[in-house]
Amino acid sequence: MFRPRSVLFFFLISLNLCTAFAQNVFRDGYIVKANGDHIEGLIQYIQSNKLPVKCVFKSFDIAIPIVYTPDLLKSFAYRNGQRYESIHVNGKNVFYETIISGDLTLFRSASGYHIRKNGFQIVDIASKEIKFEDGNGIKSFGNIDDLISFLSSGTEHLNDSKDSQEQKIITAVQAYNKKSGFDYISYNRTFSQKEVRARVRQTGAGSVNKGVVAGINMYTLRVKSDNFFLPSSEIEAGLTFGFMYEHTLSHVHDRFLFHGEALFLKQTFYSFNEYVESDLRSNNDTYYSFTAVRFPLLIQYSFTGRRPVPFINAGLTVSYLPISDYLHIKESLVDNQNAIYTTNDNLLKVQKIGVSLVLGSGVKLSLPGDMSLHLEARVEAGNGLFIKPDKSQFTQYSIQSGLLATICF
Repeated sequence: MFRPRSVLFFFLISLNLCTAFAQNVFRDGYIVKANGDHIEGLIQYIQSNKLPVKCVFKSFDIAIPIVYTPDLLKSFAYRNGQRYESIHVNGKNVFYETIISGDLTLFRSASGYHIRKNGFQIVDIASKEIKFEDGNGIKSFGNIDDLISFLSSGTEHLNDSKDSQEQKIITAVQAYNKKSGFDYISYNRTFSQKEVRARVRQTGAGSVNKGVVAGINMYTLRVKSDNFFLPSSEIEAGLTFGFMYEHTLSHVHDRFLFHGEALFLKQTFYSFNEYVESDLRSNNDTYYSFTAVRFPLLIQYSFTGRRPVPFINAGLTVSYLPISDYLHIKESLVDNQNAIYTTNDNLLKVQKIGVSLVLGSGVKLSLPGDMSLHLEARVEAGNGLFIKPDKSQFTQYSIQSGLLATICF
């Protein structure tokens, strides 16, 4: 028999472990190796001073992560988001964030901003004395505006708006690239948080998701006793419906989440048994049913990085059975008496609380807007249905399987 306290303890430990593992942030992106190979996959980075010092790459969601230093990559980037290039500075390679890439490329490092004119060396515009080296020697500039005016052949200057210095530099570099006639890219620097939210919505695993659930539940009860009549049960199907609630276990991660449901279920069973002993023939008809409110409490893992999104989950279900009924009708026929004796009893009682272990798997499909459709198959192993009568010995267990559809919004 299952011990609810032990199962609950195991569930809480699993929840803590999943929360710990959920801190690694991998998102869709690509790397460009030092040899020029372009590889799509999932990336994250290890940072210092708010900039990457190492890139961590996985070719798919459950692959072994590979760590790349700036010596091994030309660049890496999130899909539709931030990009980082390996730049040789002071005798070593470091990652700089690429803000704008074009004839004039703008970078950001831990110390400030840098500009590179196509075909020339990178210039540190955060230093007190700005120097630019071309084929004619080294030119010095007293401020950033003079440098940008020189590099743009006098077409661009820092504007006089109330924007920050950073925004003024970005605006001037972007305006020059737009007029230059060369291809350029302005990278989405707000990507990381927006991308997480977008991917979370697509996977149906947002920081908080709610939905409605409906499906079919198939219940099988197995009981055994040597000295007490027990009904044998075939698989009985019942409709179930209710509500779903999900919450990610990390505010930056969309793969591990807590998944809870509140489901209504009504199951009705019928069992027929016939046996013959000497001149006694007996027929047993048993009717029993229950109405339950069930609370599946699951830890769910989504295999993100692909569409549609598969997922698996595990946990426990606590069931409250406020309404139940049991009726056993026995008809006995004695051959030499040519008579039928009928008796009724309700000796078995349905327990009020049930606990079962749950395993499930399914897939999430995107719907228009921020909605998604979750299709899931689930199996549960429980501690049976009946309360043991006094002085009786029997064993029991239940197996439930279900097919569920959830509209998540």
